[in-house]
Amino acid sequence: MKSLRKIFFIQGSLMTISGGLIGLFIGVAFVYLQIEYIFFI
Repeated sequence: MKSLRKIFFIQGSLMTISGGLIGLFIGVAFVYLQIEYIFFI
C-alpha cells in the first residue's frame, strides 16, 4: 500500500511539474507573439 501511494505521489509531482512548464512556455510564447504583433502594426 505504501509503494502504491509513493507511485501516485511521483506521478502527481511529474504531472504538476510538466503542466507548469508547459503553461509557462505557452505564456512566454503568447507574450512574445503579442510583442512581435504590436511591432508589426
